Amino acid sequence: FNLLGPRRFVLRIPRLRRGAYFHFVRSGRFHEIESSSGVIVAFENMPAHRLLGLQINAYWFNSPAKMSRFSRMTLDTSHLGTWGLNPVEIYEQLRERVVHVHLSNFDGRDHRSPVDGHLPLATLLRRLAQDSYPGAISVECSPDALQAEDEGKCRLELAAALTFCREHFSVGENRLE
Repeated sequence: FNLLGPRRFVLRIPRLRRGAYFHFVRSGRFHEIESSSGVIVAFENMPAHRLLGLQINAYWFNSPAKMSRFSRMTLDTSHLGTWGLNPVEIYEQLRERVVHVHLSNFDGRDHRSPVDGHLPLATLLRRLAQDSYPGAISVECSPDALQAEDEGKCRLELAAALTFCREHFSVGENRLE
C-alpha cells in the first residue's frame, strides 16, 4: 500500500523537431513503460514563448485538443496562463486525463505563487475537490516568486501557498491536510 498513490513520471511534450523523442512520444511506446513498470507517465502542457511580442509555440501536441491524444497529463496552470487560457476551462475539457497539477499563478511572468497573479486558481482547487480529484497537486514556483534568497521570506511564501491550497481545496468535510 502506497500512501502517496502510484508513482508518476512527468514528461514534457517534444519540441518542434522530429528527433528520437518525438517519435517515441508519437508512437505511444510510453504505454509499454507504464504497463511494465507501474509508473504513470503524464505529459505536461508547455508555455508560449514570445518573440517580438508574438506568441510562439515551440512544442508538438501543445494545445488542449492535441493534448487529448495522451491518456494522462500534467496540467501546468502557469503554462496555460502564458497562452491566455483559463485553467478551469481546460481542466473541464481534459479532466479524465489530468493526474498531476502543477499549481502556480501568472501575472505576465510564469510560475508565480498561487496567491500572486490573475489565474482563477481558487476556483480550480475547489473544482478539483468537488470532483474528488485523486491525483497529485504540486505548487511549482520560480525562486524569485518565493523570495528564495531570504530563507525567512521563502518560508513565509511557502506557508502562504499552503494556506491558500488548504483553504480552497475543500468541499464540506473534505479538507487538504
